[in-house]
Amino acid sequence: MSLLITYNGFFDEGLEWVGIENFTIVASSSHTSRLSIRFSSLLHIYNLELPEKEDLHVICSSYLQNTLKEITSSNESWLKRKLGKLASTMISIYNEVKETLKSNEYRHYGFSPHEITSWCHNLLRYKIEIHQGEPDDFIIEIVCREALQILGSRLVSDTDRNKLNAILNNIFLSDWGKSYITDKVSSSFYIPNFTSTRSMSVLSKIEGADWFSTVKKGVMLYEREGHILNLLFIPELLNLIAALSRSLTKDAGSVLLVGSSGVGRKSAVRIASALQSAKLVIPNSLKSFNNDLKYATQQSGIEGENVILILEDHLFNDATLNVISILLSSGEVPGLYNQTEFESLISGLRDEASREGFEGNLGDYFVERVRKKLHVVICLDTKNDQLWEILADYPVLHQHCDVIWQSEWSTKTMESVPNMLIDKHNKENPNELIELSSGFSNIHKSVESSGKATPLCFIELIKNYIRFYVEKKNLVVKKKSKLQVGVDKLTEARSIVADLKLKAAEQQEKLAEKQSKANAALDMISNTMEHANTQKQEMEVLKRNTENENEQLVKRKREIELELAEVEPLIKEAAAAVGNIKAESLSEIRSLRAPPDIIRDILEGVLRLMGIQDTSWNSMKTFLAKRGVKEDIRSFDASRITTENRHAVEKLLQNRSDSFEPKSSKRASVAAAPLAAWVTANVRYSHVLDKIKPLTKEQTRLQRNLETAKHQLGELSSGLTNVDATVAKLKEQLSTYTKEAAEIEIHLGMAQETLRAAEGLVDKLNDEFNRWQIQLSELSEEIKRLPSYCLLAAAFVTYLSEEPEDLRLNLLETWKQIIGQTVVNQFTLEEFLSSERENLQWQSEGLGSDQLSIQNAIIMLNIYIIPLVIDPTSVAFQWIKQHFKNKTLETINENSPKFNTVLELAIRFGKTLIVEDVNHISSILLPVLRKEFVYAGERKMININGKLIDCHNDFRLILTSRNSQFKLPAYLCSAIVLVNFSITHSGLTEKLLIGAIRQENPQLEERRKQLLKDREEMQEKQYNLQNQLLEDLANSSGNILENKSLLESLNETKASSNAISEALQQSSEVRQKLSEEYEIYKDISAFGSSLYFAIVEFSKMNVLYSISVHSYTKLFLKSLSSSQGIENTFGLLQRVLVQSVYQFVGRGVFKADRLKFIVHLIHAIYPKCVPDEEWNFFLGQITSSKVESKPESNVPNWIPEQLHHQVLLLQVHQPNIFIALNLSESTAWKDFMNVSKCEAKFPQHVKLTEFQKILVIQILRPDRLYSALTQFCLHVTGLKNLNMDVLQLSQILQESSCFEPILLLTTSGNDPSAEIRELAESKRGNSRYIEIAMGEGQEVKAVSNIREANENGHWIILKNLHLVTSWLPILLQELQNLKPNQEFRMWLITESQNSFNLVLVQNSLKIAYEAPQGVRNNLLRTYANWGSDYVQNLKPTNARIFFILACINALLQERRTYIPQGWSKWYDFSDVDLTAAVKLTTPALSSNNSQVPWKFLKGLCADAVYGGRVENIQDFSILESYLNEYFTDEVLSHRWKPFDLSNSIRLSTKYDDYVNAILQLSDRDLPSYFGLSENIDRSWEKNISKEVIADLRALEGDKVKHSTFNRLIWQKGLAPYITLWKKLNQGQDFVKIAFKPFVVNFEQSPILNFIQEEFHNAVFLIQKIHKNFTALNRLLRASTLPDDKTSELAISLLNQKVPKSWSKVWDGPTDPNKYLRYVIVKTVKIRNWQSEQINYFFTVPMNLSLLFNPETFLAAFKQHYSRGKVPLDELMMQTNWKITPNSVILEGLLISGALFDGFLLSACSASTESINPVPNCYITWIHKKNAVINDKFINVPLYYTSDRDKQVTQIQVPCDLKEKDKWIKTGLAFFLSY
Repeated sequence: MSLLITYNGFFDEGLEWVGIENFTIVASSSHTSRLSIRFSSLLHIYNLELPEKEDLHVICSSYLQNTLKEITSSNESWLKRKLGKLASTMISIYNEVKETLKSNEYRHYGFSPHEITSWCHNLLRYKIEIHQGEPDDFIIEIVCREALQILGSRLVSDTDRNKLNAILNNIFLSDWGKSYITDKVSSSFYIPNFTSTRSMSVLSKIEGADWFSTVKKGVMLYEREGHILNLLFIPELLNLIAALSRSLTKDAGSVLLVGSSGVGRKSAVRIASALQSAKLVIPNSLKSFNNDLKYATQQSGIEGENVILILEDHLFNDATLNVISILLSSGEVPGLYNQTEFESLISGLRDEASREGFEGNLGDYFVERVRKKLHVVICLDTKNDQLWEILADYPVLHQHCDVIWQSEWSTKTMESVPNMLIDKHNKENPNELIELSSGFSNIHKSVESSGKATPLCFIELIKNYIRFYVEKKNLVVKKKSKLQVGVDKLTEARSIVADLKLKAAEQQEKLAEKQSKANAALDMISNTMEHANTQKQEMEVLKRNTENENEQLVKRKREIELELAEVEPLIKEAAAAVGNIKAESLSEIRSLRAPPDIIRDILEGVLRLMGIQDTSWNSMKTFLAKRGVKEDIRSFDASRITTENRHAVEKLLQNRSDSFEPKSSKRASVAAAPLAAWVTANVRYSHVLDKIKPLTKEQTRLQRNLETAKHQLGELSSGLTNVDATVAKLKEQLSTYTKEAAEIEIHLGMAQETLRAAEGLVDKLNDEFNRWQIQLSELSEEIKRLPSYCLLAAAFVTYLSEEPEDLRLNLLETWKQIIGQTVVNQFTLEEFLSSERENLQWQSEGLGSDQLSIQNAIIMLNIYIIPLVIDPTSVAFQWIKQHFKNKTLETINENSPKFNTVLELAIRFGKTLIVEDVNHISSILLPVLRKEFVYAGERKMININGKLIDCHNDFRLILTSRNSQFKLPAYLCSAIVLVNFSITHSGLTEKLLIGAIRQENPQLEERRKQLLKDREEMQEKQYNLQNQLLEDLANSSGNILENKSLLESLNETKASSNAISEALQQSSEVRQKLSEEYEIYKDISAFGSSLYFAIVEFSKMNVLYSISVHSYTKLFLKSLSSSQGIENTFGLLQRVLVQSVYQFVGRGVFKADRLKFIVHLIHAIYPKCVPDEEWNFFLGQITSSKVESKPESNVPNWIPEQLHHQVLLLQVHQPNIFIALNLSESTAWKDFMNVSKCEAKFPQHVKLTEFQKILVIQILRPDRLYSALTQFCLHVTGLKNLNMDVLQLSQILQESSCFEPILLLTTSGNDPSAEIRELAESKRGNSRYIEIAMGEGQEVKAVSNIREANENGHWIILKNLHLVTSWLPILLQELQNLKPNQEFRMWLITESQNSFNLVLVQNSLKIAYEAPQGVRNNLLRTYANWGSDYVQNLKPTNARIFFILACINALLQERRTYIPQGWSKWYDFSDVDLTAAVKLTTPALSSNNSQVPWKFLKGLCADAVYGGRVENIQDFSILESYLNEYFTDEVLSHRWKPFDLSNSIRLSTKYDDYVNAILQLSDRDLPSYFGLSENIDRSWEKNISKEVIADLRALEGDKVKHSTFNRLIWQKGLAPYITLWKKLNQGQDFVKIAFKPFVVNFEQSPILNFIQEEFHNAVFLIQKIHKNFTALNRLLRASTLPDDKTSELAISLLNQKVPKSWSKVWDGPTDPNKYLRYVIVKTVKIRNWQSEQINYFFTVPMNLSLLFNPETFLAAFKQHYSRGKVPLDELMMQTNWKITPNSVILEGLLISGALFDGFLLSACSASTESINPVPNCYITWIHKKNAVINDKFINVPLYYTSDRDKQVTQIQVPCDLKEKDKWIKTGLAFFLSY
């Protein structure tokens, strides 16, 4: 554009000039600040302000009048009355929204009057068909609805949407009295007429249910073509389809659709397109973009059809975005068609254009139709890193499109979706019912800070849950069923065994019984005959005894009858009397309330005799009420009366004898007398019974003996009579018993045999029985906890695949708390989704045994989404190939020319395709990744490269990448699962351990591998045997104990299982022993792993410092072998390893970074040596408000003032160190503060660790910090020197191989190709190496030459790789595909570049190629490069001038060491400059003129060679000072002694003369070489140590930058800042000051205006900071997540950086602590100055460091001075060092490079402080014509700080003319502060 405006033309792509005449460019821009100043200076800029509120009201009213007239044509009176009110309402809403929702938060929030225009215009789409009365409700509803559509649809968050709703509700309530209008409007839908052909179809109101039905029809229409949507009809989807339909059914209606994956954007567009019968065009790749765009424009422009063009994130680059912007704004795409093609295309439109009466040419008609009919839908992902840049750079996207922002679902929807999906599954699969777990939405919310918090991932979470639940439940149920069958069978067997035992016992008893009877019968036969006579005698004796017993019995009987004769009649009489008692009599007694004593006594007697102890009246009544009581009394047996009862009744009869008298008892009651008689009779009868009791017993005994004797007599008599019959019978019984016993014995033997077998089987399977019962119980519990476990597993697989171990653990714990069940505390992914047997199998296939590898393998094998495996070590890649070896497996690189063909075949034939070394996701894979299948009946197809191919169900795609820094684009984060196999600490420890054992004890490793293999095989066999056992039991039928084949099989299986169990037990024991032997190597392996990760962490500073695991492992093993085995002490092994690593890795690190490297390593691997607390103090990562309350009087006076604050920090944060220092002893610290090597002069009383001493030096002697830090590193590591030995390329060549490129890291101007070339010529010959300088267009040539060089065994050198970093993946692939020739070598040369390919770096042999530092080395290198032949062929004068040019070149280069005092910045001075200088000066020196043209040479070097690089006027003065020194006739003298050499250099052409002179120089540059002050090393050490600390701090901060939001970490890091800010503001009221725009008072002095404005800006900054801290504090206390602005602010502070939003207001210190402190200090001082009069500023010294903008103060002073006196441009500043009237007095200035006492400059000594104070300075302004040119002054720059990054002005200092160059070379400068 600049060329076009300036030169009326431009260069096309072929660099051909295209001239254009007679044109005018009219352009518009909303932000001119984005244009370069150079370009905007070419333009006439006109600023168009937005309309004022009144004008806006008029405009809105005009639009509304025409619009509403058409809507309410029959109600003009309403229009007149309400039009103005409605316009006011809309303007109020617009202004309120614009004020509340500002564009500084989100770019597309820039609401403009264009929104009001659209708002009014869109009302035309609403019509009132029939209306009676006032149309208020209808108009308000549609106005509110359009406000929600136009203003609300673009809002990003629910918070902003709620703000809009509040604004609408409040304004409509106040203006129209309508409350909650937004709720009413949102309850229904306004839908266009999809069949309408009008340019803007009418919107009709429809209820939710009807719209739902319409949407379902749209889904059916779309799915007719085979595309299955699988949608959930949630409210968000219905609203989105409605909004899209509204926008896409109007002419030129396009949509910017911003959202997250899975929210339903593209599905909604598809449904909307189906409803309106529009063609849908979706470009899949950039390659097909133009063709798809042509098709879309042809269908819309030529065919006149509505076309919807969907454009997604992967299509967007500058070119496509420009095309889209032009298409949206104009309807055409320049260059899409060539002229001939376009004319041919539009020729058929002539008739239609004529029919429509279009005025214009056919091209315009085509463009107009495209603009109207082509609807562009731009889909952008909210996670897209470029989102805000795209919206900012291409405002057309949100200005010409309806913006619909839908990034998430509502909380209500999130909670309902799991129910919907699970209910759907349960309906479709009634046999697989799923129980819902709680916590889905909360788990999803917990990962909101990651890229996984998308609706698509949420859906995937639920699907994984369903799948895991079904699989696990089926597995558990199946296993439980199988186990139950086994348990049941064994239980049945046990029952049968018990029955067999019982029957066997019974048979045994029967056998014993039969045998006993048989024996008894046999004995009886023999005994019967022997004892027959004996029995006869016994019978006679027995007969006599019986007769005697009978006589005794008769006698006793008579005695008893005699005793009873008297009593028995009484008993019978009493019983009869009782029987005659009438029931009425008993009832009468019972009815008595209080009975007479007689009756009570009688009844008591009755109850006592009958054994009833309760003699209460109630008891008596109860007794009498009993049915059959008389019978019980009458038939009572007196023998039942106990002695105690009888005695009680006798006592009653004795004491109450009157009561038992017949008369008395009868008088009391008719029933009482019989009862009294009964009592008396029974008492007497009881006495008699007791008395005859012995007689009765004797009678009973005699009777029994008599009967027995009679019986025996009968038996004896019978036995004697039937002896023969008895014997015969006994013989018969004996035969029977013997036979039965034999039969029983036979059956018993068979039963016992069966029993023994059954018992053996049951006993053998007892362990299984018990184990299976336990497993059954466990399975029952597992089913109960299955929902919770499945949810955790699904969440783990869905969200944690790419997270590191620590974050996985933290999130898993968080999820367990969310679920809130104690049962989930035992959950582990490894146990739930895998088994030990599977883990062993994976390990045998090559997978690591660390937890991360196991978890990743589980994730890979349990997902349906395509995995992208991040695998830097290729271990996972090899495992995948091994694991899937039994399937049809194919591997290919994504850049292979056969990739498309291989992909198609894999899809078609169901192969497993592994894509290697993925560096970007090809758009060809998008349909596969998104599973965009097309169904035609049973066929499942997918669109690849524009053609449908059949998709096999077994097809599986796995992507792999060795790039550990691979980042998925946002739109693919939900379509690909990133499985991160990057090596972890535990994984690398294991790898190093195995490597160490293989090297040191290979037999041990072989035993381990064999053990692992055997164990895996045994576990497999055991698993199969148990299954076989269960299968055999399950498949058996009938009695398993009778199934001999089953019993044999079970016995064999059990025997095998036992053998395996024993073997596994022995294996465990061996494994334990092996583990013990492994422990010997474990410590050093863990240390080595920590060391590797420290290197990885350091490589974040420069990607070129990376090292691969493979290279590091080789290095580790090499250092282990060099230390002569593991038997050495652990400490020695550590040192050897650290030294080896530093020597190997350090040679690939630039010299400036080596100290940082080793310090970083020491902190990482020696935590005891460098504790974290001390490390944070060292880095300055501390914040404390306590320092503010510490008075500086606590600091001893002998410590310089500028160090006081650091000392206070030490006192607060390291109190133990502070106490140990005892700083009050000033004498003890004198030497430490004054000697040059203070690190060796610590006071004797100081007892600190080595690193604590470093902290003390950092505070008190920062000028020695670098040296002390170096010595500390050497002491800890045992290194002799941090500098590397100079490596020869020949030595590197010996280490290299044909498989490993040699990567040389260089700096600008440092080219090693010449040295490589010489080496190649000496080793390979002139024609056997190829050298290519890479750049645009060299890539194809490079690939071709690489193949050629490899084939022929040549060398190839590729230079400038940093210019072609995007091509490096292709180079890497090429290297991988090579089969290297052993002679082939590849040399790669590059400068530092963060985008350099990490994998290439890790797989290269790296060397930092740096020229040795120092003037001496620089000059020697120059002479070596040019050679003796060149020098000796010069004339003596020319040879001397060549030497001078070499000296100047060396000085300019080596002076860069002392930045910022040497140079203000790094300049790319190089040997190329020397070559240019020599070539340019040679013609001038070739003339015959005897005089050397010094002026010409000086101008040549100053302007053409070196000066062109210099950007700073002070630096240019330094360059000129060197040229003045060296370009003089004196240098041609024989007495000339450069660099203060002891011997002069004679004018000669001899090469050796100059080389010998150079060799006299010191190896270490002296300050005098450069003209720098003697104390420059103190400044250098300060600066370089600052840089070291800053870079190390940046490394630490990088951890925070890339970490996700963690409330605890943020709380810990941010709380100190918040506390500090509160402390600083105590006693101040700046945050309460009402902020108003600053207004300049032209009546007062500019100085006073400046002070007031400075205070105004300071208050603004304080309030801004306070607002930020308030937001942070609220965030830390609440449960919300941070937004982008808050995250940016917090991360800056956590990284110890000042937030950018603060720096924009005031660019102050980079340390936030200092920044906050300075803000308050400066503001307090400026507030005090506000109250001063103008004379104050000319009488009291001012410290400019207390101002925010000191240079503005000087400008204000200039304005003040010029008022009414001299024009501003005629004034110049004058500096004086003595009292001068009308001057501003500056105090507190500092100087560097010299000392100044107010009169003269003097040189610094080596012991002088690097920065020193100067006297007060007096500044005033004078007229330029009055200025006297005085050569006795030098202009010295005044900088803000010693960093010299911002200059305030220049100050004049007295100086001798001859010494000006001397002081310029010292880098002389003033500073406002340290």
